Amino acid sequence: MSTAPPASKTDEIDERLAELYGVVDWKAAKGVLHIAAIAARDRAVIIPGPAAPASETDRFVLSAARARADAIVTTGAILRSEPDLRHDLAQDPAENLAFLEWRGERLGKPDAPLIAVLSASADLPLEHPAILGAAGGFVWTTDAGAVRLRRRVGERLANLDVVQGDPDLDGVVGATRRLFTLPGIETVLVEAGPSASAALYAHVQPGQPDEGCDELLLSRYQSELAQAAVGPPFISSTAVAERFESSAHEVPVEDSSGEWTIIRYRHC
Repeated sequence: MSTAPPASKTDEIDERLAELYGVVDWKAAKGVLHIAAIAARDRAVIIPGPAAPASETDRFVLSAARARADAIVTTGAILRSEPDLRHDLAQDPAENLAFLEWRGERLGKPDAPLIAVLSASADLPLEHPAILGAAGGFVWTTDAGAVRLRRRVGERLANLDVVQGDPDLDGVVGATRRLFTLPGIETVLVEAGPSASAALYAHVQPGQPDEGCDELLLSRYQSELAQAAVGPPFISSTAVAERFESSAHEVPVEDSSGEWTIIRYRHC
């Protein structure tokens, strides 16, 4: 009696993605990708750390999003608040390797993603693992911030360029715009708080290019959230609904951390 061969790790990732999001052509799903985990009760962003629910499902969603990204946008505030943050595809070495293989085999992306760090002050931890581990990219800061940073590091921070702009004015939209001018950048993952990401949900003015969010992956925690994990309010449900006119794909999930709803919104 014949038995089916064991599924490869990439096949297992495909199957899990299909369970959460249905059948999606991930290679064709390009653009600006925003990811967030929030509490269902008040839409508060979940602060990473010991008090946050340790969800295998939410970690998988983040790993898959990073595996799709050609570049990742973050902020100086996040790097300062998460000193151990790394942009590895997964924390476990075996899972990280599996997602690297999935990234290469399914998406044709052999290279690690770039990063863009938005920081008006340029007050950055120079030895931060997310900076040291980046494949390249830039720190986007103000004129004054660039002067302060160059006094510390010169023209480059690790392998990141120091770029003068106005992160407070142009924000994430400006960073993604700049990233898309670089060779090979087709999908940009935004890992930033709601204040920094709000411009991705702003109304597009007539005659202006649409540079907002193309996709939102939202993990909504249905169980009670510890007070220490309660962050700022996420983008309003109205703004999200106006940005993504089509209905969202939602799947209820229960793991050891509690009950979740895994949601994917896609614009156009």
